Formats: sequence, C-alpha cells, structure tokens
Amino acid sequence: MLAGRYGRRVSYPYPAPYPPPYQYRPVPRPLSTSTTGAKVLTFVGIAVLVVAVVLGVGGGVLIASGVHSISKTADEISSQVDAASVATVLPGQTQTVTLAAGTSYTLWVGSSGGTLSSSARPVVTDPSGVAVTVTADTYGGADWQADEMLSGWAFTSRGAGAYTITAAADGPSLELVPGVKVQTLVDGVTGVARAVGGGFMVFSGVVLGVIAAGLIIGGAVWWSSRSKNARRAAATGLPTV
Repeated sequence: MLAGRYGRRVSYPYPAPYPPPYQYRPVPRPLSTSTTGAKVLTFVGIAVLVVAVVLGVGGGVLIASGVHSISKTADEISSQVDAASVATVLPGQTQTVTLAAGTSYTLWVGSSGGTLSSSARPVVTDPSGVAVTVTADTYGGADWQADEMLSGWAFTSRGAGAYTITAAADGPSLELVPGVKVQTLVDGVTGVARAVGGGFMVFSGVVLGVIAAGLIIGGAVWWSSRSKNARRAAATGLPTV
C-alpha cells in the first residue's frame, strides 16, 4: 500500500507465483504379444528337420546298398581271377585253354569277322569231351533275345583242365576272360552311383538339419519373448498390439 500522487493510497497486488515446471511423462509403448510369426517359423523349422531326417536316413540306406554292391562286385571279380589262359578265338577256329575248376568265364564278343546272330553260339567242351552249357551274357543276365544287347557268352567250368572253345563260323571273334559278366559290371557301376547319390543326400540332410535347428531355435526364442510380453501386459495393464 503506497500513497498516490494526490494523497490516496494505491494498492498493488502481489505477483502470481510461477507455474510448476513441466514434467515429461513417457507414454508406455504397446507390447507385441502376437505369436503367429513365431509359431510359423518354429513349425517350418520342424518340417525342414523332418525332411532332413528323411534325406539322412534315405542317403544312409543308399550308401549301404551301394557299398554292398561294390563289395560284392569286387569279391566276385577277385574270386574269378585265376591263372587261366586268356585266349582269342577267331570265327570258325578252335582254341584249347587250361581253366580252373568251378569258375565262371566270359567269351566277350570281339570285332573280327562274322555277324551277330542266335546261331553264333560257341561250343565249349570240358577235359572229358563233354559239352559245357553256354549262355548268352546280356545286360540283364537273361538268355539272348533279338532285342537285347549281346555282349558275349558265359559258361562255368567243371573240373580243372584243358577246355576246347570253338567259335561259330558265322559269328564274331571271341575274347576269353575270367568270368566278369556284364551284369556284374553294371551292378558295380550302379553301386557306385547309389553310394555317391546317398552321400549327396546325407550332406543335404546335414545342411537342412543345421538350417532347421536355426529356425526352431529362433522361433522358440521369439515365441517365448511374445509369451512373456503377454503375461507382462496382463499383470500391468500395458497396451498390446
């Protein structure tokens, strides 16, 4: 209260107090609680893992089958290689060769002379002069037919001794080798193919297994995180998306 210019008292109000300072209150971020993506990722990983296991098991079976065929082929070839004389029998000629007992032999079709026909079967006799059964050696192992690929003739010796082999006059030349049949060689090749294919399948299974493990672990972690958010939101009332 102060005296004015003309002797009157003038009153001035006290200044109002300053407003309180602004306090920032962060808005709570909504929590992500959807587990759809995590579930999809996890189940995709499980599906990939199943495929990986199938590939691994299938590849293992192929490898075992291939190795068995290779081993069987090697054993058969090894057991049939002996000290027999290897001979070339020209069309219409006869060769005498010393063969081991109870062993399979093959007369491969050569390139000299004659035409290939069912009448070109050679004649083989054992040391006692008895004819030995000679069968066509074709892909598949059956007796020769006109629509098959004839690779030679096969027979099995009886006792050890001198055998005579006569090639047909109208047939090709023949190469005598210890009994390695076409089907035996085919089995060996297919065995290698199965073993290689099985190895590739196992490798693919391992790679897919690693990928599946990553997907499953990632999906499980993601799923667990979203589940924790859902429990937290339920307990605190925080917003969710």
